[in-house]
Amino acid sequence: MKYDFSVCKLCGTSGAIPRYRVRDSILIYCCSSCGGHYINHLDNIQSDIAGGDSNHSDFALSKTDFDYLDKQLQSNVERFKSKVDLLLKHCPTGEAKVLDIGAGGGLFPHLLKERGIDVYGIEPNPVRIRFAKEKYELNLSPRLVEDSYWQDGYNKFFDAITLWDVIEHVNFPTEMLRSINILLKDDGLLLLDTPARDAFYYRMGELSYKFTFGIFPLFLNMMYSKEVFAHKQIFSSSQLTRLLQKCGFRVVFLEKIHELSFPYSYYLKRLFHSERIARTAERFANYFFNLFKIRNKMILIARKTRKPE
Repeated sequence: MKYDFSVCKLCGTSGAIPRYRVRDSILIYCCSSCGGHYINHLDNIQSDIAGGDSNHSDFALSKTDFDYLDKQLQSNVERFKSKVDLLLKHCPTGEAKVLDIGAGGGLFPHLLKERGIDVYGIEPNPVRIRFAKEKYELNLSPRLVEDSYWQDGYNKFFDAITLWDVIEHVNFPTEMLRSINILLKDDGLLLLDTPARDAFYYRMGELSYKFTFGIFPLFLNMMYSKEVFAHKQIFSSSQLTRLLQKCGFRVVFLEKIHELSFPYSYYLKRLFHSERIARTAERFANYFFNLFKIRNKMILIARKTRKPE
């Protein structure tokens, strides 16, 4: 997909410049207007995955895929349960309708369903759609939230919409947030979490890049990728707050948290590109991060206040 990355894809102003070069010749563009950081890559799969609402009944799920989703992607069950508790604390449960965007393997909507919530899910990955069907009997939709299926059929339909580890992965977050606004009832809630740019890992990556003249970008090297659905932008808390306001929301809750989606060994392998070094470093990492809960993510709750700009 072609795009002029000097035009900020987050705020639309011109003059964004490439500031960092990390792995796979990825350039991190920085916008002087909104402060956004994003890479020079877009997934080119939207037209392929938004064209139908299949249940993928003819898709064969391998044991390797099943085990990965079951034992790795969704291994931190407490993480998903805490998100359920947060939603139920802020959203009336009576006749609540919830849409989970980027549902992954379906554990979060499954836990909501167990609590009696009328839950819908979007997941563009056919492997994960099939897993959710086999594991939890969930019918996740591959249609993106911007699709007319949702925009025309579910206008002001949902009491709450969730984006757990999603907004950093999409091509155009502003357009997604505007589309979400349309689907929410008046005063409806948006709940999301995402890596924080104004946190230890990102700041250390920038410092390491600066003092090694780009030779060792450290965490920056891990945070961005050209893989499908990998991180394309990472927000600071103030920038994301402003973006939400622009899209018709008011932030009512914001907290920095320490949370990892995978075991430390996963990140160490990506950092050092060596399983042997990763195994050696894992024991120290477990001790260090259990002792010092470095806040690497932010979690926000925003209330719909008006139509998006």
